[in-house]
Amino acid sequence: MKAARPKFLLAALVLAGMAAFALVGHIAATRFIRDQQTRQLDELTEVVLRRSEFAVDFATASLDELAGRGLATCAPASLQAIRLHVYQRSAVKDVRLVNSDGSVICSAYSETLEFDKGWVDRADMLASRDSKLMLFRVEQFGGDALGVLRDIGDNKALVAIPRHQSQPVRHHAGRAARPWRSAACAQERRAAR
Repeated sequence: MKAARPKFLLAALVLAGMAAFALVGHIAATRFIRDQQTRQLDELTEVVLRRSEFAVDFATASLDELAGRGLATCAPASLQAIRLHVYQRSAVKDVRLVNSDGSVICSAYSETLEFDKGWVDRADMLASRDSKLMLFRVEQFGGDALGVLRDIGDNKALVAIPRHQSQPVRHHAGRAARPWRSAACAQERRAAR
């Protein structure tokens, strides 16, 4: 009987040691995985934020250029010039003329209005550092989009709907809205491949 007791104690000690090792290993692995996930989520958040900032910058530059060229009307010639601008500057997929309250007057691509679930009022838009620039969410059937509103007068504004941030933005030689950002966009596109 005495020989069975030390074997039992030794087996219990070995089992307790293995259980403690497994528990500590599990806790360490769980913490390591959680830290890795947090770090990757932070990196992804930075990429999304940077792409959103680029989209807003290019949309704002497009709206400023269109307003500067006097294309903030619903005249057929203006809408055609806006469509050409959208084609040449692929950072924006639609431009709309809106009233001061945010309601849509016309769109360069009127068929895109069918995909909107609804349209926000100006009161629901987010102000930016630039007092004439507002950001908002455009709820669409295929997913939400970002809206950038630029006031161009007392009772009108232009709205740009930038391309989805996961789509790379093509830059045309000599046409980048902010040349110092073009190299950063090109580097970001190479990194995304």
